[in-house]
Amino acid sequence: MNIKISPEYGCFPLWISEKDEIYSNVNHYDLNFSEDLKKNIENWNIKFQQTLNKEYPPDSSFGSLTDLIEFENEGILVWRDINKQMSNVNVSYFSLLKDRYYYNLDELISEINNA
Repeated sequence: MNIKISPEYGCFPLWISEKDEIYSNVNHYDLNFSEDLKKNIENWNIKFQQTLNKEYPPDSSFGSLTDLIEFENEGILVWRDINKQMSNVNVSYFSLLKDRYYYNLDELISEINNA
């Protein structure tokens, strides 16, 4: 199983692929995560969904770079916790800050710390 952590407007932030099939959006409450992790994912997703500019979606964004960095740090914690709770699963993460997917948590943390 592969999990992508990738927030999208109007969706749950997790996507699952079985045996290299197309990724499907999945409700994190349906997965075998701790209740704390489920709530953390929910709160993280709410923060993202609140950035949607319904009047003109292309202008959707975080209010400041500080807000984006805080969101990114929370996403990294979600990624870390999913890795801990599902060690037999490949987990990737889409960084809004770096605008790309990461497959190794340490690589993203290193890039952020060296920026």
